[in-house]
Amino acid sequence: MKPDEAAFESHIAEWLAEYGGYTAWKLGTQSGDFDAGRGIDTAELLAFIEQTQPDEWAKVLKTHGNNPAAARAAFLDRLGKELGS
Repeated sequence: MKPDEAAFESHIAEWLAEYGGYTAWKLGTQSGDFDAGRGIDTAELLAFIEQTQPDEWAKVLKTHGNNPAAARAAFLDRLGKELGS
């Protein structure tokens, strides 16, 4: 029997959605939050950062005039530069 890559991918995605804490991503849908250039789902990433590092995120917000949209954009730009994308 030949391995079924689509079934394997689906199994991983279902597990991540059920047990891995992925909340913005839904199986079988294309998220408008996926940034192909950076290779990340920005909604998932920012939700994770904001929830797990609230003190550091507060500093980022303060640096950007407590404007969440500006802070998120700056964070993603910086991350892209750090990752070399």
